[in-house]
Formats: sequence, structure tokens, C-alpha cells
Amino acid sequence: MLSSIVSPPLEMGPAIGDHPVVAISATEMTVVTVIFGLLALASLGFCVTVAVRRRQLWPVFLYIGGGVAVWYETLTDVLGRCVWAPPGDWPSVVDLYGRTLPLFANFTYLFYFPVVQVGVILLLERGLPFRKWLTYIAIAVSGAALFELYPVHRKWWWYFGDGQPVSILGYPVYWAFCAEAAVTGGAAIIYLLRRNGYLPERRSWLMMLLPASLTPMIHMAIVWPAHTAISSSTDLWVTTPAALATIVLACIMIALIGHIATKQSMADKAKRDTVADRPVDHPRSTALAPS
Repeated sequence: MLSSIVSPPLEMGPAIGDHPVVAISATEMTVVTVIFGLLALASLGFCVTVAVRRRQLWPVFLYIGGGVAVWYETLTDVLGRCVWAPPGDWPSVVDLYGRTLPLFANFTYLFYFPVVQVGVILLLERGLPFRKWLTYIAIAVSGAALFELYPVHRKWWWYFGDGQPVSILGYPVYWAFCAEAAVTGGAAIIYLLRRNGYLPERRSWLMMLLPASLTPMIHMAIVWPAHTAISSSTDLWVTTPAALATIVLACIMIALIGHIATKQSMADKAKRDTVADRPVDHPRSTALAPS
């Protein structure tokens, strides 16, 4: 009889919001929030300065876009087993997927994204060779990894669970490759959209939304091997090859987008140089020579 068959109970995995909670002291939270808030203000000053000098609003819109992109942090944190310190008495702007981000997480995006992305766009507009692109990327990846070591040590944000691969002092370094691919790759795409007429100044307000779309588009395309493995296993023999595959994908993505953007960049520079080197034809004077 079908009615006599008892279905076995379903085995449920951890809920999407399940994660360890390690609070930092109220004093440390205040200090961290103020420091990151000042960095966000400095980033705003940089963007406003560029906007005033160029008489264009896109750097300011891109600054706002960096703040909007913070929504993605919660999703990738769930998949990659990253957690931030609870906000304590400070307000929280982002609360998604069972993750409540502290206010300084928003400040992190407001200085990390705009400074890099506006800087990359300016370099490409001036003329950036592919080799220099790769050099800057290597510096950025190294800087991103070093930047996270102290916060991870202090557990302002940190990576939990067994099986975290390619880890140095608790920091899985594949994150640095993915972060820079998303930030610099997104900047290169925005540059190409501007260069080819899809983002004229009158539509530059779209930059408030582009980082929030381009970041997951690029990041998810390369981080999926690592996040799939980490979400499924704690065995380093499983997670480490997946993390290495993610690093390879990140390098390919950085090289591919960078090659396209720098090729356009150098072609434009060559045209400008040709025009600058062209001799100026002075019209012949029609005045009569003195007799």
C-alpha cells in the first residue's frame, strides 16, 4: 500500500544565513568605521576633483555606483564563507541573504571601487599599453591581498570553515584575483562603453548602476569553481584545485578584457600623436612687400 510507505526525513543543509558571529569591541568598531569613513570621503574628494577638472559628472556617478555594488558582497560571502563583524550600535545599510553588513563595509566599497575604476578609466583614456596594464594588475592584486591581511586577523571580516583553500594567514588569496578582475575589468568595460559612444555624458548617470551589474557578471564568471567547491566540501583536495582554477580564470579574464581595452586605448593615442605631429599649414600672406 502506498499509504503505508513512510518517506525518510529530508536531510537539510545549513540555512543560507548560518555563519559564526564574532563581534569586535564597540571602541574598535567605532575606530574602524571612522577610518573607513574618512577613506570614503577622500575617495569622494578624488572623484569630485576629477569631475571638476574635466567638467563631467561621470566620476561622481561612478563613486555612487561603487556604493550600490555593495549588495553583491552578501551573496559572494554566503558562497565563499566570508563573514563580517556585526555592526553593533552603528546602522547597517545592507541586510541580504541573512547577512547584515556593518556600515564600514559600505565605506570600503565607496573608496575601493571608485579610486580604482576612475583611475583605470583615466589611464586608458590617456593611452595604456597592455604590458603596463598587466603590471598595474599585478600590483593591484598584491595590494588587495596585503590590504586584507590585518582586517582578517582582527576579524573585521574573515573567512570561516575548514577547507578554505590557498590561504595565507587566514586569507584565501584567490579572492584578490577575483576582486581585481571584477573592479578593473568593470572599469575597462565602462571605458569601452564611453569610448564607443554608448555612455555619452548625458547618460553618464547609468554609472550609478553599472558597477552593481558588472561586478557580479565578471566575479561570478570566474569565482564559481572555488565557491562551488567551498559550498560543497571541506576537503582541501577538492577546494584547492577549484581555487587554482578560479585564479586561472581570473587571469584569463583580466588579460582578455585588458587586451581589448588597451588595444583601443593605444589606437586612440596613436591617432592623437599623429595629429599632434602633423605640420601646421600657415596661409600665405596676401600683403604686398614693401617697395
